[in-house]
Amino acid sequence: MRGPPCESLYAGIHIEVDTAQRPPSMRMGVYLHDGFCGIDFVQMRLPAAAAAAPAEPGPHTDPEVALPIQSPVLHSAALSLSPSPPPGPRSVPAPACDSPPGGACAIGRRESRDRPPIQPGDQAASDGHLNVHLRGNGTEAADGATADSDSADDDADHGGDLDDDASQALYDRWVRPFEPTLLHYLEHLSHASPPVKVQAAGISATIDDLALCVSRHRAVFTSHGVPRRGNINATLTARLWLDLDILPIIVCTVEGSSIDERACSAVRKALLYLNPLLSPNIPRISVAFRHEVEVDGAGAIRLANLADYKHTVTDAVWSKLRRSCEKMLHKKLNIAFFNSTPVGGGVALMRNAVIRFLSMLGFDAHWYVTKPNPEVFQITKRKFHNVLQGVEAPDVTLTDADKQTYLAWCQRNAANSWADGPFREADVIIIDDPQLVGVIPMIRKAGGKAKIVFRCHIEGKHMRNDLIEQPNTETRRVWDFLWSFIRHADGFVWHPIASTVPAVVPRDRLRFFPAFLDPLDGLCKPLSPFDADYYLDVFSRIAHDKTSRRFAFPHRPYILQISRFDPSKGIPDVLAAYARLRARIDAVVPFARLPQLVIAGIGAVDDPQGAVVYRSVLAMLEQESLADISSDILTVMLPPCDQILNALLASCKIYLQLSVREGFEIKVTEALHKGKPVIAYRSGGLALQVDPATNGFLIDPGDTDAVGDTLYTLLTDAEAMQRVIDGAAAHSNPHLTVAAQASEWMDYIDELTSEPKS
Repeated sequence: MRGPPCESLYAGIHIEVDTAQRPPSMRMGVYLHDGFCGIDFVQMRLPAAAAAAPAEPGPHTDPEVALPIQSPVLHSAALSLSPSPPPGPRSVPAPACDSPPGGACAIGRRESRDRPPIQPGDQAASDGHLNVHLRGNGTEAADGATADSDSADDDADHGGDLDDDASQALYDRWVRPFEPTLLHYLEHLSHASPPVKVQAAGISATIDDLALCVSRHRAVFTSHGVPRRGNINATLTARLWLDLDILPIIVCTVEGSSIDERACSAVRKALLYLNPLLSPNIPRISVAFRHEVEVDGAGAIRLANLADYKHTVTDAVWSKLRRSCEKMLHKKLNIAFFNSTPVGGGVALMRNAVIRFLSMLGFDAHWYVTKPNPEVFQITKRKFHNVLQGVEAPDVTLTDADKQTYLAWCQRNAANSWADGPFREADVIIIDDPQLVGVIPMIRKAGGKAKIVFRCHIEGKHMRNDLIEQPNTETRRVWDFLWSFIRHADGFVWHPIASTVPAVVPRDRLRFFPAFLDPLDGLCKPLSPFDADYYLDVFSRIAHDKTSRRFAFPHRPYILQISRFDPSKGIPDVLAAYARLRARIDAVVPFARLPQLVIAGIGAVDDPQGAVVYRSVLAMLEQESLADISSDILTVMLPPCDQILNALLASCKIYLQLSVREGFEIKVTEALHKGKPVIAYRSGGLALQVDPATNGFLIDPGDTDAVGDTLYTLLTDAEAMQRVIDGAAAHSNPHLTVAAQASEWMDYIDELTSEPKS
């Protein structure tokens, strides 16, 4: 364990503003919940005069069994704010605070995680209950003038004309003043004894008859259920996610006798968005009508705003994005993505990111997936995917019966879910990978107007073009079958490796786009030391449960590879290279500096082979050649928790990617972004991601001795290690982000939809 045991709780937040009162009433309730519907803790909100008195039991607590709360573990709190009405439509008064300087009001943005722990004087000392009271300080006019003077700068952060000024003004005027105290309160729980990890927060806010809600990934105010126009830069949700790693979920609580009751309702509604079988803050994967994936709970989970994405790219890239938006939004296009699974692997990561981002920009973007069929996934995985990669056994062939089974599955998905909906309604349809190419002629038959794009990620995993071009190979037969459908598309997109595109693909309709990441999602965002330690502890528990081996970090370093358990990922080579390293280094460095090896992966719905490969890797650890070091090898199939992978990447000593077939691997991009030395095989797109002159090492596939020797050099030569670390941090590519690639895709779609239908 990296720290003391940590308690997991969930927060419900309700902000209530009544402008009919003079001065306007502004109140907030915070309710903490343990996640079990039958066990709740709540305390009544205290008036200002009773700040130091013990709280009375709330409406959801039996007075006879109310549990004492030891300072500073806080299971509930309520905050009240009653300033005079701020002048001007965009004013944000700076509230005064009962806390000393540097206390509850001293909240920055990204810098907030660097603040020291809260001092005892920052809270009521009598019984551990937190009761913070904000008030107008009599200088609202001066404060308002200051806020107005900053409003021009705020406009840039709000995305300018992409947001509705009136809706934003309401948020800034009445909701934002609560943020400093609320964030301070939630953050200081991590410094409690024992510390508290707030996993998720349900957020509810009402201003008179207006309620804060989400419509298609855009935060808006609604009046009696009718949304107002706008896309609010809801800074509270972004700060919860980016600064405190609290999953923010906007919910509507329209009834309740008190702010405590509505805060309680908010957390209960938020829990419905989570998957109780996985890690405590993993959103439920929701596949709705027509098998449409409801990304981020259809937008209720709001991780960031356009203002936050602006800081992930250069000014030139952001300006290009805005120009692309201005050119494209007036077309009012319906854009639909289709693939086989909503979770597991890089395609699902990118689809989550692009739907999230395009929806915030105002595009009508959708993502549809198939109904899972294990028999079909055996065909698409082994007889499409693996054969095209050249990693399947020679006796595996695609039979006529397989083809009929596959086409019948495509037909069922099309007829039952899509033919009378997205096939007709979409203006642009992107088909990801071969699993679904059988529906392309069906889209044409449905009579829709869509331009169709085939997006090939398989070369991302190194399609064997040499075998495709040879007659009478199984790879050629599989490709010919798939090409009979793919050829009906209007455009083709590959990873930017021209030599690997089959010759039959028309070059005049071919485009190259790399894989990309979302720098603000759970995999990529910076984690505070507290949160990183928390997720490493979660990993340690999972690893010990699955392998009975101890994760020794931080007492010992570790080498990491993250990948699906797939034949193309070179996991046997990872084990061989590690054995080579240990044979050389064990006698040279002390035990505390001997690195462990972590191989971590996540399964996918459409990858039935993953469990088979995983078990085969575990069997390899029983080999005599690994007997002396197997206790230091942790091979773990993880639940789909991005932050666990994030923490592992951030803390590893060296990152490996020994894939024998690979393309633009997102984990390599993220490892370089975090300044980690990368050792990769010279395979597919990896050679475009890793530059041996600056940020890592490229080694010929199969040369495990060279990998082991490179590991030895880095671990025994501090200067060599630092040179690579400095190079990795200095040469991360901002163009491999969702904001940068969204601009490229919009330009391509604009070009495609400006052409006559083929």
